[in-house]
Amino acid sequence: MRKTRKSKIVILSILGLAAVSIGSIGFATWLVGINKTEETLHVEAKVDNSVNDSQYLEIAVNGRDFHIAETSPIGRDNSHIVGANADAGEDGLGVKSDALTFDIDTFTVLVGKGVTSRPTKVVLELTAGDNEFNAVSASADLIQNCQYTQGSGETATLKTIGARTESSLTYLSYKEEFLLSSSTYFTNDESTTSNSYITYTFKASEKTRTMSWGSFYTYEASEGNKVTGSPATYYNSLYTKYTTGSNSMTAKQKFEFADQINKEIKALNATFKGKTLSIKAT
Repeated sequence: MRKTRKSKIVILSILGLAAVSIGSIGFATWLVGINKTEETLHVEAKVDNSVNDSQYLEIAVNGRDFHIAETSPIGRDNSHIVGANADAGEDGLGVKSDALTFDIDTFTVLVGKGVTSRPTKVVLELTAGDNEFNAVSASADLIQNCQYTQGSGETATLKTIGARTESSLTYLSYKEEFLLSSSTYFTNDESTTSNSYITYTFKASEKTRTMSWGSFYTYEASEGNKVTGSPATYYNSLYTKYTTGSNSMTAKQKFEFADQINKEIKALNATFKGKTLSIKAT
């Protein structure tokens, strides 16, 4: 009996230890999840294209004097009531070989290749708005009342030369159009693919440009044929018209005609003295 009892005690002891062991077991904290703290982003870049749609005009003239004069001497004889010489002075018609000319120093046009409607030409013009003094009023027409005789003897009739008939009278006139595509006037780098723009450069060989005399000096050279000439050409043509054929002038009529011409030429000189002409480029 003792052995059996002893065995029971041992078994109970073991069970007691087992119970204690089980009682000391606890639950640990379980962390459920994943860790990822870095990432590389891959973005596909799509960039809008850029084009140059600029347009730029640069033009300038050099500073030499602009001469309002005849280009060659004109002598005084029976067919010329107006002459011109180098020593005419401020009130007369002088002579300059470069009369009415000016030199273009810089003339460049830059056009962006992105311009959808590219310019085709540049226009240079002597505009009335920028040169109001160039306009001539009707009161400046002093020869209109000068007289001449038509016919002879009993049929002779006293007549007046009459007023200038051109509208918008001007002393000078100038307008030129230069095509950018013209190899006569421009060189260009249009074939250069590395640039986003095209450069048109005016040729140095074409830099000298010439103005014209204005409508104040327009006359009828023949029936229905109107032309514009220099002042000397204009006045001498009228003088020939009214002193040949069936027309004539007395000495007094010639003197009066010459006197009024002289006043008109003085007015021309006074108008431009100290002035600066402005040419618009577009």
